[in-house]
Amino acid sequence: MALMNMTEYGRHVGISRQRVSVLIQTGQISAAAITKKGKWTLIDPDMADDDLRRNLDPSKSVAVIPESEMRETIQAAGLGDQDPDYARSRALNEHYKAALKKLEYDAKSGDLIPRSEVEKDAFECARTTRDAMLNIPNRLAAVLSAESDQKKVETILRVEIRNALTALAESL
Repeated sequence: MALMNMTEYGRHVGISRQRVSVLIQTGQISAAAITKKGKWTLIDPDMADDDLRRNLDPSKSVAVIPESEMRETIQAAGLGDQDPDYARSRALNEHYKAALKKLEYDAKSGDLIPRSEVEKDAFECARTTRDAMLNIPNRLAAVLSAESDQKKVETILRVEIRNALTALAESL
């Protein structure tokens, strides 16, 4: 990877330029990773990342996020190809907080019900409908076997199906 100045390296690891300077001064980024070019301090990111992993307390470590992963995260958040600035990130964060608050409010006010409850009710409704339809032949077998007129058979079936569906609708 190409050398980076302190600002670029800070952006690379998610810290400020000032924090990078402190890490260099305290020796947490080794001199081998540093190149002085006039007034510029250039950093070898691969070596510096290794130094940070070795020298920083893991509970307080800097998360080194690969550039490709950071780009994917930015695009997934709907920020396009540009680097997110604080205001845009804050606005996005507030948008999601508001959406969560609305969901909580809707759930408490009764506008939303748990998915499991809906699935259970839908299953029971479908099972009741199936059972009602499957019971029609048992109830009508004797009546229909004695009937020879096709129109009467059709009328009897239509009435029985309508009665079963009406009973289902009333039970809901």
